[in-house]
Amino acid sequence: MTICNVMLTGAGAVLFADTALCDREGNIIGHTSKLEALPHLHAGFAMRGLHGLHTDARRYLQAGGCGSFRDALAGLPDVLADSSHALAALLASHGDQGAAGGFPDGELTLAGLDPATGRVRAVRYASANGFEPEELAEGVYLAPPPAEGVTMPRTMTIEQAIGVAQAQRAMMAENAREAGGGVGIGGLLQAMEITAEAIRLRTIHRFEEAAHVIAA
Repeated sequence: MTICNVMLTGAGAVLFADTALCDREGNIIGHTSKLEALPHLHAGFAMRGLHGLHTDARRYLQAGGCGSFRDALAGLPDVLADSSHALAALLASHGDQGAAGGFPDGELTLAGLDPATGRVRAVRYASANGFEPEELAEGVYLAPPPAEGVTMPRTMTIEQAIGVAQAQRAMMAENAREAGGGVGIGGLLQAMEITAEAIRLRTIHRFEEAAHVIAA
């Protein structure tokens, strides 16, 4: 259950994700970055869900035919829906009946500079609504979501973002204790900042349980 947090302000967008690769039960089996910078589009994306969705989205967004940020926004719903249907069929062929005929759980947030307005936009595509685009207003968006009744701030510092990610991981750990399986969040916490001037990707936190893996 990947962290995929977004902060959108008048200055730009920051996307946050951990690096844990998990099996279907949430057990960590490896590590990879789930943030992708797209300098040719002055954009970037964060992805959570099946890694096949990430791969297909990256292939489309890096292709020469996707020539602008607006091209990317227009084409992603079909790319993600087609990929998700193919993955559902593959999972069903291996006996995963929960995926048969539907969209496997997945979510992508694309943020980038819109040349027409000179402002950074962020748009979310989620399997829950058939990957229809959802334009995000300025604010903070968390996945996995916080407990019911929690008021979301309009912005947060890097230190606050780390604290939020640790709280999300603690919540998932509690769920794992109750339902079984792994926590699904770990490795490194990375942040990608997208402004009108630049794209910056950096590691801002190392989750304790993955320290021996990263050092190896």
